[in-house]
Amino acid sequence: MTLAWGAVLLLALLYIVVCPYTKVEESFNLQAIHDHLYHRLNISQFDHVQFPGPVPRTFIGSMLVGYVSFPFQLLLNHMNKLYLQYAVRGVLAGLVISSYLHFTVTVRRVFGASVATWSCLILASQFHFLFYASRPLPNSFANIFVK
Repeated sequence: MTLAWGAVLLLALLYIVVCPYTKVEESFNLQAIHDHLYHRLNISQFDHVQFPGPVPRTFIGSMLVGYVSFPFQLLLNHMNKLYLQYAVRGVLAGLVISSYLHFTVTVRRVFGASVATWSCLILASQFHFLFYASRPLPNSFANIFVK
């Protein structure tokens, strides 16, 4: 089971390195994470205050990822912000995968260890879930809270 989870985590991290940049839909939440990291509680400095956009957005997911990523911001503050983006996306992927791990523990308890292991291996063989696990999209944030 541990080997399967190692493969899942490594694949998610590989997708971050291979495709580090974001699309426009992801940039809103990435900017919100940036604001939480660099402006912390000074909400008047947040980009979304000046440019609210046509659709109201929540900051719960971006706030959680931003504050969990804060130690990386301290370590990488003197470096290019792209490295912090790698770290933030790694944190998001870790949170999403930990939620799936919780699901797999339940599968193991109900159906047995072999079904749980196969669940991890099937997940590792699928592209979309692990690719989008690190993408700052509302559905990725929602996956964190699915237990």
